Amino acid sequence: MNVRSVGSWWVACAVCCLGWTACSPPPSAEETPGPVAAVEAAVPAEPVARGEYLVTIMSCNDCHTPLTMGPEGPAPDMSRMLSGHPEGLVMPPPPALGDGPWQVVMAGSVTAFAGPWGVSYAANLTPDASGLAAWDEATFVNAMRTGKHFGTS
Repeated sequence: MNVRSVGSWWVACAVCCLGWTACSPPPSAEETPGPVAAVEAAVPAEPVARGEYLVTIMSCNDCHTPLTMGPEGPAPDMSRMLSGHPEGLVMPPPPALGDGPWQVVMAGSVTAFAGPWGVSYAANLTPDASGLAAWDEATFVNAMRTGKHFGTS
């Protein structure tokens, strides 16, 4: 499996989770047990608020928002929220890890990962033209069905 196919697969998984969950209406109180109804009441109904809620609970920022070093250590750079791997951060080849138990390494930005599959970069999930805004409906459907987008393999 090459770098682009693994990266495409991860993008498709993330978009699938977000798209499916965002498009699915929350279950009604009749369909859920009592304690779940209380949680349901906390889920925003408006699309933008619901999207923010989903991005928060699904921890999208953990991989798709670059870290920056602050006075208390690394922290998400919210000025680049969900922008994926920084375009200007060119990564050298990953170190050889050998056959030991350590099999995965990541960039200090937490937006690039390397392991036995190759190298994966966190995708831009913003509505920018370099992110999800560039996807049309056919691209989205293809990514959900095949794990590939924009003709990548």
